[in-house]
Amino acid sequence: FSNSLGGPFHYDDLHSVQYNPHIRSLSWIPTFFVDPSTFSGQARGFMYRPLLLTTFASDYALWGQNATAFRVGNLAIHIAAAAAFGVLSYLLLRSTLAATVISLIFLVHPLHGEVVNYISARSDSLMALLFVVCCICALKGRSHAVGIGYAASLMVKSVAITLGPMFVMLRGWGGAVTATKSKFMAGAVVLLSIGYLAVLWSTRFLSHSAEVFPRAPTQEIWTQVKGLVYYVWLFASPIRLSVDHPFSVGAATDPAVIMAITVVLSAVGLSWRHRLSVPGLAAIWYGVAILPYVFLPLNVLVAERRAYLAMAGGMLLAGWAWHRLYERRRSQASYIGMSLLVCLVVLTMQRNQVWASGIGLWSDAVEKNQASARAQVNLSLALRRAGRADSARRHLREGLRLDPEFAEGW
Repeated sequence: FSNSLGGPFHYDDLHSVQYNPHIRSLSWIPTFFVDPSTFSGQARGFMYRPLLLTTFASDYALWGQNATAFRVGNLAIHIAAAAAFGVLSYLLLRSTLAATVISLIFLVHPLHGEVVNYISARSDSLMALLFVVCCICALKGRSHAVGIGYAASLMVKSVAITLGPMFVMLRGWGGAVTATKSKFMAGAVVLLSIGYLAVLWSTRFLSHSAEVFPRAPTQEIWTQVKGLVYYVWLFASPIRLSVDHPFSVGAATDPAVIMAITVVLSAVGLSWRHRLSVPGLAAIWYGVAILPYVFLPLNVLVAERRAYLAMAGGMLLAGWAWHRLYERRRSQASYIGMSLLVCLVVLTMQRNQVWASGIGLWSDAVEKNQASARAQVNLSLALRRAGRADSARRHLREGLRLDPEFAEGW
């Protein structure tokens, strides 16, 4: 990640970090916990993520508008998350070597590059770090730590609410955890979840989210069911990564949606039947962590950062499979493992180079998705900031031709 640290603020970073007046004083921190409008310098930025904003305010108090400093913070969180998932993998597999390989895959996989390069994606990495630490504490029977960690993760991103179902999945792997402690932790998670939903309701976040659904709820569900398979493909073949994927809205009658439903139902049946095996555990982890995005209102259909926690399940499966091979064919497995890690490192560094400038990021997005008005307009804005007015006008006209209602373009 050495070639990622010098990049600028990107996209949502502008309104949520660079031009957000609320993070410019630590005195705003108490307000973060009661007013979702402090998430952004724009009225549209209405999010309840007070602990995330607290980290942004702390960074600003130390470094001002230094994008490199914010990105170093993202990198530190990502390294900590990779280490934490390595610890969790050891508790599940009881193999230091397998856990180390899984942690390294987590660290250098290019699908995870977005959470380092994109400041706003800190919400996903920080939430995932706290989420994984909660799982570790649950397996170790540290009930009070689970409560504190779960409350903190909810204050970063609402997807952390999936910790309850994840506890059900991990219960068979708990080892020495007593039934009493397990029930106490489950009760604490339920009470905290209810309290969190009450806070979201009282701050108008839930009602606001319902008002801004970008498409019909059923259409959103069919689209994101297709996305469940798409993220797995990105994990297995991370060579077409983009900040704006060519991903279309789905309908119940689309062949791609029907095939995705078939794949998902097959995976659910197999993983539940083999839930106490590592492949079953990995599949359920992915499904539980990614499931909220099937029902949430999403302006951007596919975003790599959303797979950050969920794809830990894929990495657990990959590390387990490699270790099974290592036990039988040590020499061949070593070459395969080293070659895989080197390839992932190279792909990640190539992807970092794309994120190194706004023009590079959105030029790459336009190249991979020329029909995207969002990519065309954002490339135009990046070119305008660089003083390249003629090129900016060309992409701006194309963006508004693709979507005449794109407000930022006008």
